[in-house]
Amino acid sequence: MADYVSNTVNWDTIRSITHPKVSKKIADNITQKIPLLYFLNKMGNKEYESGGTNYVLPVMKSLPTGQSYNGNTVLDTVEADPTTVATYERKLLTVPVVATGTKMLQNSGNNPEAIVNYLAHIVENAEEGMKDTMAGTVDGIMSANSESDTGITGLRNMLTDSTTTGTTGGLSRATYSFWRHNSDSVATGWNTDGMQSMRSLFFACVRGDESPSIIIMTQASYINFDRFLTGTVSYNTPSPKVAFNDYGAEMLYFRGVPVIFDYYMTAQRALMLNLKYLKLLVHRDRDMVIRDWITPTNQDSIVARIYWAGNLVCNNLARQGILQGLPDTWA
Repeated sequence: MADYVSNTVNWDTIRSITHPKVSKKIADNITQKIPLLYFLNKMGNKEYESGGTNYVLPVMKSLPTGQSYNGNTVLDTVEADPTTVATYERKLLTVPVVATGTKMLQNSGNNPEAIVNYLAHIVENAEEGMKDTMAGTVDGIMSANSESDTGITGLRNMLTDSTTTGTTGGLSRATYSFWRHNSDSVATGWNTDGMQSMRSLFFACVRGDESPSIIIMTQASYINFDRFLTGTVSYNTPSPKVAFNDYGAEMLYFRGVPVIFDYYMTAQRALMLNLKYLKLLVHRDRDMVIRDWITPTNQDSIVARIYWAGNLVCNNLARQGILQGLPDTWA
């Protein structure tokens, strides 16, 4: 294997496509292709971490009670216990990049750059594989994975259909009422109570000056939402709260909040997310890093891998919401 590679293009040239700049390009490419990760990154909620066994996030569970008094009142000195913690595990993902000896020979020819071009192609293919994994419902952000699973802790674990059952970040919704998200349901259809249910859930997620940052739907629901808006004139509609002019995909606004669709979104559901309390934590040494090419002892190929380590975490479920019962049809 090493002999015919060295005759066309040396190992240093092959390894050059694994330069850190290429790894950053892979990370950026994947982020841009996953809607939620784009918005998290745009709002500064993709954060790097440097180690440790897991992620521990403070969660406010109660507020101290104020007391009125006069000069002779005995003041309450009971110690408050206002916070607890949500604990998330670091999750690990990888995608192989494999170039067989047969393909290397086919792409060698008289042009020494042909192998490099071929390797660049399969690295790009691996990018798509990692994107599919990170965005998906098995190991990705749209999964129902919990901390005991190997895949990313998914939104279907954080925002379940039931607001009073299940565990996220080691905290039970049944035990802790402060750890419950909001939910609403469309009883009939888009053309009857669809927008009413959206409005009700939106305001259930509002606290003071905080409101959802993004709304994610299925493509079918997004089309119905677009149909509902078609032909109407809206007065006094809030302007977009945050400009996302470089977001290349389709997008509408609801009360100044971006509404997008995601191919991996669960059918007949929509999510209203306050991204202030959602973060993508990524280990700084494993953000789509390509490890060096190796030659297996029992195969005619060279193999590298793309690695990622981190997790999607939330420390305030009460600001998040799920809308259920959104039909794929208009009626």
